[in-house]
Amino acid sequence: MWVAVDSWIIEDGRLPAFSRADRITTDLAIFLPDASDVAVITEPRHSASLTDVGAVPRDTHYRVEGRVLDFEQFPNLWLIDAGEAILLPEAMTLPPRPAGEWVRLQGHIGLSTYGYRTSPGYQSWLVRRILLQQAPKSAATGGLLDDLTGVRETEIDAVQRWAEHPRHLMTRYVVELVEPRSV
Repeated sequence: MWVAVDSWIIEDGRLPAFSRADRITTDLAIFLPDASDVAVITEPRHSASLTDVGAVPRDTHYRVEGRVLDFEQFPNLWLIDAGEAILLPEAMTLPPRPAGEWVRLQGHIGLSTYGYRTSPGYQSWLVRRILLQQAPKSAATGGLLDDLTGVRETEIDAVQRWAEHPRHLMTRYVVELVEPRSV
């Protein structure tokens, strides 16, 4: 699974620098523009799914269908068991959902900016590949890139700190994570 890693998450210490073949321990989040992007699934479901719907390879844009999990320590937050991963939905305003409900949503998957160490989604992942994506100056958003037109990708062995990379505001990493393990 390909996930987005904004360079500032490394710089501010929320996640230590890492290399290919390292294991990183983190929550994964699905970033939604707003709460209206969550649809309740009323027909019976038998399995969860995580489907890459990106326009290009390594886009980090997925459609998720899964069961809502209770997050007892934080009653206003909820998790989605998407089979392959447990995801924390992140949006500006997102009302709680009842545990056991099935939902469908679509958004970018990346590292959670919060890091809830008590979450069932807090897992150890093996880093298979790391790509550095650099946007043209005109496309710099400081966040996830919705339009990958003109983005240059370079496969690298390790993430770089801002001091070593002067175009940090136009840079993000896309990381292929495999083999989740509970911690």
